[in-house]
Amino acid sequence: MPKIVDKDEKRGVIALSAFNLFCEKGLRGTTIKDIAEAAGISKGLVYQYFSSKNDIIKYVTEFMWREAEERIQQSMTFKSDETSALSVIIDEISAFWDNDFISLKKMTIVYTEIYLLNLRDELLEVKEVFEKIIEVRRILIRDTIDSGKTAGIFREECDPDAMAVMLCASLDGIGMHYVYNPDRFNMYEAMNDFMDIFLESLLTKKGKAINKKIRERKNEDL
Repeated sequence: MPKIVDKDEKRGVIALSAFNLFCEKGLRGTTIKDIAEAAGISKGLVYQYFSSKNDIIKYVTEFMWREAEERIQQSMTFKSDETSALSVIIDEISAFWDNDFISLKKMTIVYTEIYLLNLRDELLEVKEVFEKIIEVRRILIRDTIDSGKTAGIFREECDPDAMAVMLCASLDGIGMHYVYNPDRFNMYEAMNDFMDIFLESLLTKKGKAINKKIRERKNEDL
């Protein structure tokens, strides 16, 4: 009886091997032959699962963010107000990054190179996927802020699009600084401190009252 192969599992093994090589050798410096050897398979077998190296990069790009996105979406389902929802986004991103420093460092290396190649239009088939990942976070935050404005929790004059970009860029910056020098500060605390400042700039009087109650409940749970 022929051996049954789980194609998704095999693609994951190849992608993980590629991801580790991308960290060590860079995207340009890694070949299909390198990936095949690292995965313990033939070069021809790689092409049964991926059409090209860029196809592998595309898969890796999607895979790296999928887990964090799913966790955020699941956690958001149980939140009744926008202030809590924004805090959940920060908590889930922080937890995802802080669970494994080595993985965070590798993700930062690969993402940074993909970002630079996209700026030069050298990875056009990957660019759409990369931009989609960035947009998922931005739109989620933007819609949460917009909903908070409607509920009277966030200031009417704030621009949800601009605030969402500001929050995403700040979180990315904190994460990159942490990877560069993890001994300098606690990333989770830094993100929460920034979130306090960010929320303070958004909240109305009603929003501040709600946020105060949330803080009191958190303190009771500690």
